[in-house]
Amino acid sequence: MCALEFLNINDTKLKITLTAEECSLYHIDTANSNFSGNDIKRSLRDILAIAERESGFCTGTERILVQICPLPDMSCELFITRLVNLSRRDRDDLTATPGISLIEKKVSVYRFDSAEELINAVKIAYREGIDSDLYRDDLGRYYIRAGEGVTDGISELEIFVEFGERISSVPIAVLSEYGTLLAKKNAIDKIYLGDIAELK
Repeated sequence: MCALEFLNINDTKLKITLTAEECSLYHIDTANSNFSGNDIKRSLRDILAIAERESGFCTGTERILVQICPLPDMSCELFITRLVNLSRRDRDDLTATPGISLIEKKVSVYRFDSAEELINAVKIAYREGIDSDLYRDDLGRYYIRAGEGVTDGISELEIFVEFGERISSVPIAVLSEYGTLLAKKNAIDKIYLGDIAELK
């Protein structure tokens, strides 16, 4: 059974030690030392959730830096740094260093003109547990508001723009009398599983 080791260095920095087995389990390629693949982005979310539960280290919606340090036995150490008081210039300098990725969470809104476009987008980008709401306006368009991770400027739901449009927010009219809330908190899960009657 894998059991990650956590060490709270201070209030803003956490060290996570992973065995070679755990690196494999979480799709961390210690030879490449980067976070470019979707697997590691998804795994990092799970690792940070365990870190919060086991060590109390919470990243919330703050930007964080993730540094991977491979070890000779194929294990590795991850250093997670919350960027609470770091200037933009210092952040840029840090992210230019090999083996370091800037990760943040943000709330994004995507609009789709049809149920078919919405369903196709979700099928391609799906991963379980994304905090997301789904609305439909009186013209039959759909809006997903989702909390997504962004790694080095690339969001995990970036593929949605191939099927719909990223907009700044759900229109106020849709949130009031000209829209309907179809799912709250787990909309993407429900769309993927076909659990929303209005999309059938």
